[in-house]
Amino acid sequence: MKEIKRRSFLSGMAGVGAGMVAGCANLPFVGQSSKELPKRTLGRTKVEVPILGLGTACMGSARIGKKKAAALIQESIDLGVTYIDTARVYDEAEMYLGEVLPTRRDEVFLVEKVMTDNYEEAEKSFETSLRTLKVDHVDLLHMHNVCLLYTSPSPRDGLLSRMPSSA
Repeated sequence: MKEIKRRSFLSGMAGVGAGMVAGCANLPFVGQSSKELPKRTLGRTKVEVPILGLGTACMGSARIGKKKAAALIQESIDLGVTYIDTARVYDEAEMYLGEVLPTRRDEVFLVEKVMTDNYEEAEKSFETSLRTLKVDHVDLLHMHNVCLLYTSPSPRDGLLSRMPSSA
């Protein structure tokens, strides 16, 4: 793997960030040869993920359309941005990803979120997400904004009630 200098990486990523912020449209590196992004081990998982991920809230809420979204997702994966984060509450984002993931699922580390503190609702939400994303699994599932949803006296009374204890 070719080493990337810090200055080159930061200036390149500033361009990527600016491109995404400016309407989640075209990435600035289209047509240029891509360099492999640096990776880090995700916690204790031993899974290597790039240090830059693609969050899909912006493209979903901006409703940029399937064609633009698919181009953004494809180009991101081509550039090595293979950590992709999404959630049902990101409007059209899961639908956009569902246009790309059936052919590129093995190339990405897919993160999904559920936004409830109720086990049955979380399960239903997750199953809907899998269908919309057109995948049979994700790599990581987050409880999204659980602090805003927290209504149970104890985490063990809500979403975590069916999780095995690690004690």
